[in-house]
Amino acid sequence: MDRPLNFHHLHYFRVIAEVMGIAEAARILGVGSSTLSAQLRVFEADLGVTLFHRQGKRLELTPEGRIVLEHARSIMAEGKDLRRRLKSHELRRDLHLVVGSDVPAESLSTVLESALKLGLNSVQVERVLGTSSAVLLGRRYDAALFVNPLPERGYREVTLSEHPLRVCEARATSPTEAVRVFVLPPRESPRRLPVQEWLKRAGVEPKFTVEINEVLPVRLPRMVTVTFSPHVPTDHQEISVIDGYRERVCLLAPARYQDPKVKEFFGQFPDDGKA
Repeated sequence: MDRPLNFHHLHYFRVIAEVMGIAEAARILGVGSSTLSAQLRVFEADLGVTLFHRQGKRLELTPEGRIVLEHARSIMAEGKDLRRRLKSHELRRDLHLVVGSDVPAESLSTVLESALKLGLNSVQVERVLGTSSAVLLGRRYDAALFVNPLPERGYREVTLSEHPLRVCEARATSPTEAVRVFVLPPRESPRRLPVQEWLKRAGVEPKFTVEINEVLPVRLPRMVTVTFSPHVPTDHQEISVIDGYRERVCLLAPARYQDPKVKEFFGQFPDDGKA
């Protein structure tokens, strides 16, 4: 059986590698230079590799040393994160959920109901624009809800639902009003191209359009309102389905999340096995 790694030695090595000198590292660590040198030799012997090329007092990392430094930084960062989580999330009963603007209300309701069943006290919902990769980069969150997220590394993903894009119409309350209002997704939305292609195939040239970046059942009572949605809004009727385009509503979470409550929440949904 391999011996467990000595984390004191790993910490000493990381400091030495950061400052590239025994004397300076010893000063930072509050130990004697000879003691630190001895501990480094023990660490090298334990790993079975040479970590530094030594040229007098000057040190240079070996290829193996660079690998160990990369892991040392990662391990120490995990340790800091562990302390932070234990301190701030020990009795955690909340959830920070990032939600794409084009996520249907029905899908958000499913997730919120799951949070309620889990016994969470609150869910902070943050509506955002943009693709999953651009939005989630550098952002602190517990879970995210997106439509057709881009394939990403470092995330766990489950598909909550999959639907076609429907063309829905709400009739005007005044039968003499002939204006048709088309509620279009914004130009940056993945829905925009299939909607434009459907309009072209149907021979429709909208005279009046409304662009909106939320999936809302917009209706103007005195006009015929045409909406493109994965679900049929209240007081609307489905008049067509856009062929060749389907929407997956997906729940994402960092693949390396550690918070037990978030893990339990995410575990309520069937795992796609994507990470």
